[in-house]
Amino acid sequence: MTKVMSSDDKKLLENPVWEAISGQQFSLGKVNGQAALYDMQVSPFGGVQEVSESSLNDLADLCSPGRIVALLYKDATVPESNRWELLEYVYVWQMVHRAQVEPVTIESTTLTDEFIDRMIELATLTNPGPFSSRTIELGDYHGVLENDQLVAMAGERFKPPHWVEISGVCTHPSAQGRGYAAGLVNELVQQIDLHGDGAFLHVRVGSPSEQVALRVYERLGFEHCQRMELAVLQRI
Repeated sequence: MTKVMSSDDKKLLENPVWEAISGQQFSLGKVNGQAALYDMQVSPFGGVQEVSESSLNDLADLCSPGRIVALLYKDATVPESNRWELLEYVYVWQMVHRAQVEPVTIESTTLTDEFIDRMIELATLTNPGPFSSRTIELGDYHGVLENDQLVAMAGERFKPPHWVEISGVCTHPSAQGRGYAAGLVNELVQQIDLHGDGAFLHVRVGSPSEQVALRVYERLGFEHCQRMELAVLQRI
């Protein structure tokens, strides 16, 4: 049964990275005061309780110079800081799963550490978002193999209380149009639902694949929740 979203849930999803690292995924990063940060080889994302000068200082104390950190938040302005340089600023759509749909059936494989090199290769080619040697530790990943080549994958990333983000959704150009991405996302949604949690995801506003991705996710039962802001910062 699809999770019913409350006002408290929406508040959690306004700051999913902080809620994840300071909670269930604490072992994959570190927390300092009002800031939290995933280990570099897990994810470039960090989180703060609220976007402020003091929280950014706490975040800076977790980083060595040159470290790049992505911040995801709702309705805030990143203050100027002599400890951070703003490299990029974009918007993303946050979508939550609201409706059950007819299952999309594919033949998939649970991805484990033995697939890391192939996962990084596919992510580098298709650019679904940051993917490093330990990203797989964030959650379960499923993939599709053709002649032992990984041609599609999707997995779990941020895990705030009672919610799981679906991320890393990508398909090799040679295997597009076969429904692999939809099938993998559908599998993950069902798995998340069985655990009593809700599924959510993000789509970058203005990306070349934005409209196609939105249509696919809407067909899979996802609905727009809110527009989020993402800042990419570099520690000075």
